[in-house]
Amino acid sequence: MPVLKRKPFLTLAAIIVVFGCVVFLSPPRRVTGGAAGEPSRSGDANGDSAVDISDAVYILRFLFQDGPPPVACADSPGLLERVASLEDALTTLQPRLTKVPSFASGVRFQMNEPCECDAVVQCWHDGAVTILPSDQPVRGTMIPDGIQFSTDRDADLLLEFDWADLDENMGWLYLSVDAKPIGESNSLQRRFVVPSVKAGEHAVTVTARALCNDSPQAPSANRAVVNLLLRSFVVQYLE
Repeated sequence: MPVLKRKPFLTLAAIIVVFGCVVFLSPPRRVTGGAAGEPSRSGDANGDSAVDISDAVYILRFLFQDGPPPVACADSPGLLERVASLEDALTTLQPRLTKVPSFASGVRFQMNEPCECDAVVQCWHDGAVTILPSDQPVRGTMIPDGIQFSTDRDADLLLEFDWADLDENMGWLYLSVDAKPIGESNSLQRRFVVPSVKAGEHAVTVTARALCNDSPQAPSANRAVVNLLLRSFVVQYLE
């Protein structure tokens, strides 16, 4: 019985040895003979218009015996056309950014208001910031509580802010476009996408939450202080 059980394994081992000898010891050549042709479909590695064991042998010879490279896929005109078409579609789908002609830079946002912390050392104060011109050029229109810009078509907008914290005491900023909140930030550099903005005049406004400190040793004791320089504010169409 043990001898009988070993026969199937010996037969399988013999088949593997013979297959290995055929694949790796014979000289590299096309199984079907002749020059490589055009692939009939994916998987037709040797271009003989059939997908069978000869394609696997062809690939193995390419990998281990310096045989010719597979012709399927890489040389398929149909596949190359599909790849080119997909690349064109991807380029079309990628967002295109176009700067809105009106933008502003060099604007200061300040808040310096008294506040009470109700017997605790620190508390938060919410308040509107004051918009001031800085010593840098200002482009765009400043309104009492923000900056105004215009768009000439309906589009999603990308707003980019580059802040400088002059007192290193900034808390949270709350930004709105046309009185609609677009987000909040405790970072000095932020990007916001505002969807479906109609053509026309628009205003960006900012309010802030600043930390009040009741400690007598604090430079800004009992006051909410925000002192920011908006180094650049750029609006772009997101298409």
